[in-house]
Amino acid sequence: VVMSLAASGCVGHPVVQRGLAFLRASVRRDGSWPIDTNLAAWVTTLSVNALAAVDREPAGERWLDWLLSCQHQRPHPYTGAAPGGWGWSDLSGAVPDADDTAGALVALAHAAQVCVGEKRRQVEAAAAAGMRWLLDLQNADGGWPTFCRGWGKLPFDRSGTDLAAHALRALAAWQTLWRANGSNAWGNSVALGRVITGTSRGNFMP
Repeated sequence: VVMSLAASGCVGHPVVQRGLAFLRASVRRDGSWPIDTNLAAWVTTLSVNALAAVDREPAGERWLDWLLSCQHQRPHPYTGAAPGGWGWSDLSGAVPDADDTAGALVALAHAAQVCVGEKRRQVEAAAAAGMRWLLDLQNADGGWPTFCRGWGKLPFDRSGTDLAAHALRALAAWQTLWRANGSNAWGNSVALGRVITGTSRGNFMP
């Protein structure tokens, strides 16, 4: 964006100046730049799921309220993704994707075990929307892409075994809720997903 605006003669534009300030602030000591500067949602769900693995729960509900607030409630302006998914952070540049949505769903499944009343209903509603989003993302070959279904010609968004494993773990965590809604989509997706996890086709390391 900075290069395009600068080449158009807009070097003094506030957007260019803010972009330059961001680049200066994010440079590493070795002179390189990271691909991402904020993975707060991904790191939060990893932490919650790691604690749950050793029978520990995060203190309070602030993390849960924050994670729920990160769920996209409107179609995404960049990819056209439907509401219901999670991106890698709470910032506006985050795009809903398979691995972050799956991580959030697993974390919410842990939260649902200790939540009661209105909070539990809130968690289940968010999970149902997230599962619908994840099921709609599944490719025809049974696997999951990163961002958009059906972009099989682009290597980055072909089905990946690790993405499929993330998605299947999330679906398994919420299978009781999904089956209670009387849908066959869960079972069909799992059956297809198991096919792709048995291959070595592609991968995406978040």
